[in-house]
Amino acid sequence: MRYIFVLLFLAALPLCAQTKYGSQNAFIKNGNFLLGGSVNGSFRSYTRDSPTEQGDDKGTVVDFKGDARLGYFVFDNLGIGAQASIHHFNYKSESTSSNPITYLLYGPFVRGYLNNGLFGEAGVGFGADNSVPATDTRLLEGRFTVGYSIFITEKVALEPIISLRYLQNKFITAAGTTRQTEVGPSFGLAVQAFLFRGSMPVNKMFRRSSY
Repeated sequence: MRYIFVLLFLAALPLCAQTKYGSQNAFIKNGNFLLGGSVNGSFRSYTRDSPTEQGDDKGTVVDFKGDARLGYFVFDNLGIGAQASIHHFNYKSESTSSNPITYLLYGPFVRGYLNNGLFGEAGVGFGADNSVPATDTRLLEGRFTVGYSIFITEKVALEPIISLRYLQNKFITAAGTTRQTEVGPSFGLAVQAFLFRGSMPVNKMFRRSSY
């Protein structure tokens, strides 16, 4: 798990480095609150390693996700926050029939902006599912997202996003631990509101006086 944190941190460094510029160059100023959510979907392959099965189980999974988030920009162009998401998975194994599952994940995220509206976001999610008798299912998600904020009003933006996601499921039973890993891209659309204490959320370009 620590390798996921390291990779996400390193991936976010170039965007976070933009915060060294002053407020005059910032796309989003510090003190803004971020409130919104997104929907996205993905199609990817998976591999499951089980101590009770001979060989790895392989297949594909279709995933639909909806999330809600709340963040705060601690520096110009750099915000942190928390996110909760509902995932609906439909697994199709090479050896068995399809299996739909729904999970709830939650965790922190960090978002960094470039001054042209492009942003990168890194985050992790945690979850558990004890609905199956005698099975403790633990989930871990790591994700890195690239998107672009298109402001349709002074405070509301539409964001087309592309994400690279890593998801690990651990099924712990008396017979042993089954580990399933999934890696793949995800595409979606987000709506975010940028709320600021008595000021504009987006720092406009300074107009030069003609006098």
